[in-house]
Amino acid sequence: MSLFRNDRQGQAQVNAAVKPSSTSQPMGLKFQILGIFVVSVVAMLLSVSIIASYLQVNEKRRIQDINARDIVFNHGREVEYRIRQYDFSRANQSLQRLIDRPDVAEAYFVDEKLGYKLHGGETYARKGRLSVEPAIVLALSGESGVKFFETPNGLTAFFVTKDLRGLSGVMHVTFQFDAFWQVFFNVMQVEASIMIPIGLFACLLASLLISRLLTPLKGLNNAALKVASGDLSFEIERETSSAEFSDLSSNFGTMVERLRKSTDRINELAYIDSTTRLPHRACLMTLSDQVLQEMDQLSGQGVLMFLDLDGFKQVNDTLGHEAGDFVLQESAVRMSNTLRSTDQLFRFSSTGEGGDDFIENGHLLARLGGDEFSVLLTSMEDYREAGNVAERLISALTEPFYFDDSEAQIGVSIGVSVFPRDGTDMKTLLRKADIAMYDAKARGKGCYRFYNEFMALGGNTKT
Repeated sequence: MSLFRNDRQGQAQVNAAVKPSSTSQPMGLKFQILGIFVVSVVAMLLSVSIIASYLQVNEKRRIQDINARDIVFNHGREVEYRIRQYDFSRANQSLQRLIDRPDVAEAYFVDEKLGYKLHGGETYARKGRLSVEPAIVLALSGESGVKFFETPNGLTAFFVTKDLRGLSGVMHVTFQFDAFWQVFFNVMQVEASIMIPIGLFACLLASLLISRLLTPLKGLNNAALKVASGDLSFEIERETSSAEFSDLSSNFGTMVERLRKSTDRINELAYIDSTTRLPHRACLMTLSDQVLQEMDQLSGQGVLMFLDLDGFKQVNDTLGHEAGDFVLQESAVRMSNTLRSTDQLFRFSSTGEGGDDFIENGHLLARLGGDEFSVLLTSMEDYREAGNVAERLISALTEPFYFDDSEAQIGVSIGVSVFPRDGTDMKTLLRKADIAMYDAKARGKGCYRFYNEFMALGGNTKT
């Protein structure tokens, strides 16, 4: 029977019920980081594309504007020259070449008197004044030269000539460029064809890097969940992917090791007597309820022995406390060996694994305090077999103890109570075993006595 193993298993089930799920956390964190990275990359690429496209469109419009101004100057001089030569046919041809350009919406020449208009191909001559735009009239009223006016989607130019042998006039040219947003989206399409593959590659690379980044974190997360569930029986693998993770895993491992030692120390203080390394009285009382309940369910018999060392006070007084502690430790070893010879094991384990538990094969040896010990025997077919065990214990403890150059001689008196005959709880069994032990002392010490009702009448007990 392993009582504390059962207790730890129950605690592990409770911890498992409240333990946070570990299957989705690392994967969820991975997708969160990857999602943030993807959004950041998309936003960055989109911003770069918009800025680059805007700059390209502005540069394209600037170049178109420069080219348009050059075209107006060149064609204006040619038309001016042809008119000076009265060569209206070639002046019209020059205008026609201008009109044929895809970015020119309109081009014509009007004389100063508004009597005729050249717009390529043919000459219009009228006796009256032509009906023209007010801007033409305004341009004719000014000085010679070129005037440019920017429009939302183009450029308007007026090339004014004066005093050309009475043939003064103005050449009007309207350039029609592509709409800004149309050009912008065209450029954006080109940018997108370049940025999208780069973005996809960046996301793939980020996924690989994030996976590599989260692998050690996943291991530490699993280790933290084990610690939270009370499982300290594992080792932390030292990460070598980076100095930071190496230090983190090393520090986490150190923390777990210290926590393991602290837990062992707490368990030791809670259940173990520091001098003899045996379970103490509080441990015995903690275990008793479940032990007796199991014996009752199996309809079995049990025996509780109360042992008091005879002559121990004299050892302390004559040889000192160090010798007294040695006698206590050696007594615990002798009693453990005596009980172990009949398959009894009473050593402490903080993990509850294997055979190192408080109770195994139905036996428990504990130190109650001072020079008092107890032995709990469970699942006995005949309680009278406890007498043989008591005699072996008495024999083991009457052998001399040797400390440095000194020899110490003690004995032991044993009182025995029987479950369920003498009681069904540990407090009652311990009290009656104590009474029986004092009866053994009264009969000369160095012997054992089973409890009976007549002993209680004497009231001889110190429990």
